[in-house]
Amino acid sequence: SARLKSTEGARVDNLHIYMRSCRGYASYWHTAKADLLAFIGNIGPPTWFVTLSANDLNWPDMLEELLRAKKKLSNEQIDFSKEAIDAMTFKEKSQLLHDFPVAAARHFDRRFKKLLQYLLTDHDVLGGKVVEYWWRTEFQLRGSPHVHMLLWIQDAPKFDENEGCQLIDRTISCSKTIHSPELNAIVDRVQSHKCSQTCFKKSNKCRFNYPLPVSEQTA
Repeated sequence: SARLKSTEGARVDNLHIYMRSCRGYASYWHTAKADLLAFIGNIGPPTWFVTLSANDLNWPDMLEELLRAKKKLSNEQIDFSKEAIDAMTFKEKSQLLHDFPVAAARHFDRRFKKLLQYLLTDHDVLGGKVVEYWWRTEFQLRGSPHVHMLLWIQDAPKFDENEGCQLIDRTISCSKTIHSPELNAIVDRVQSHKCSQTCFKKSNKCRFNYPLPVSEQTA
């Protein structure tokens, strides 16, 4: 284990106390884990587990800012119009994100903080007032960030009771709305499972068991 000597010559046995404030280090997440366990011990299991992934290749405002950053560095003549951004290939977008990872990560962080603010102030979207929350940001192998998040709702019922099932039905839907074609298109694009090579690593059957059978009620 790591050890340090103080100016008086005494040994500092635990280096964790120096590293736990440095985000990303094992000591930091050791402290974060302790905080999470304290939440669970004091206020019970979380109500919701939420995963938020970056749709960074389809955020034209972010791509525009990255193109502006590229122009500033290279002095190239770059077209920032919506038509030009829409015409970019997957490879071009991926390379742009690869070239400006810090700007892309900051953009994602600001989007997430705005969404978090919305969740904390609108007490209907998650079925009640958020009284506590905890999250962790991770990065996929290609560098795209996503957030895993736990939220505690005030006076939330237990999910093994009928009231808990009613809360789920009021808050979560597996169906597309018929009132918003724009929302339906987003659901089709980012919230519908599409099998890929990852699904068939071990057999010719989707390892996530899609398509899932239809259930008439929440149980």
